[in-house]
Amino acid sequence: MFDDFVKKVQAKFPHFTYEIDRADTESGNSWLDIFAGNEVITVEYRPNLGFGIYKDKSSDYGNGPDEVFRNENLIIARLEAILIAHKTDIRLKELQEMFGETYESSQATKVIPHSETDQTSQEVQYPLEELLSFVKSHGGSLEIKAHFEECDVPISIGPSN
Repeated sequence: MFDDFVKKVQAKFPHFTYEIDRADTESGNSWLDIFAGNEVITVEYRPNLGFGIYKDKSSDYGNGPDEVFRNENLIIARLEAILIAHKTDIRLKELQEMFGETYESSQATKVIPHSETDQTSQEVQYPLEELLSFVKSHGGSLEIKAHFEECDVPISIGPSN
């Protein structure tokens, strides 16, 4: 499975350089480093668990991946967003694109000033309820984590149990 994935990625992004570290055993982890200019994206493959994307090589050893995918098509779409469109954050719009959907938010576009340039840009702000609705409609659950110096804690949304 990993070798097929690597072939698909290399075919889709032929202009990047790759370093492949295949697992020694069938149940071991395999790694793919994608070198895109000054950027390095690492993909880890764990049999029966899926693919993990590491976007920052300076992360502490032992931390898990930034993003996890159990669907090959979704991770390839996500890699395209990161490597080609330079969309490193996942917002509702990027999530919808990964699932092959387009959606117009019911929320008005807000004008957000950029302090460095004193220019303004149009940026859509999606309410949390809209994001939660999208995720649930695809059979998913939404998890939010707050990262502090002292701890990382999950934040629950929706009705309490």
